[in-house]
Amino acid sequence: MITPPAAALDSLDGLAFGDRWFGILRREGTAALEARTLPPEPLWRWSDDTAQAAVLVRELAEGGGDVDQDRLALRIAARMPAHTSVRHAANVLGSGYRMSGPDTAPYALWCAAGHLDDLHEGLWTTGAGRGDIDTTCAIAGGVIAARTGTGALPPTWHAAREPLPPLTS
Repeated sequence: MITPPAAALDSLDGLAFGDRWFGILRREGTAALEARTLPPEPLWRWSDDTAQAAVLVRELAEGGGDVDQDRLALRIAARMPAHTSVRHAANVLGSGYRMSGPDTAPYALWCAAGHLDDLHEGLWTTGAGRGDIDTTCAIAGGVIAARTGTGALPPTWHAAREPLPPLTS
């Protein structure tokens, strides 16, 4: 067992901000995104992107920096609620339908590269591209926050974002 590096924990924290916050904005519509209107919910719950990343960080910590692929897959599957539909499970866990993320990762990394010292602006810029906003913002948020941390984000964002799960047992 190892303690996850601070940059890994900051990355997970930034990923969680991008994951759910911009998913809410996507639901609220493009006008809210363009006006940079904050989500109305008092608690910004993250989704599968953050859940899977948290499982990976925990696996890395408990595996001493190594990942046991079978154990990781079982842990991710175990995080799925009992009422999860087959279609959602296939989408989250992978069914072989999509082989890569060529329309997601390059854009998210491009946005992150342009805002390596400003997580706040990086998230807004990434969200402006629309598309799969929660995933692209989760990727960009994770990359930028690994460098900057999340301390510069507004306190209201920290108060609203759902806490991350325990990463070590």
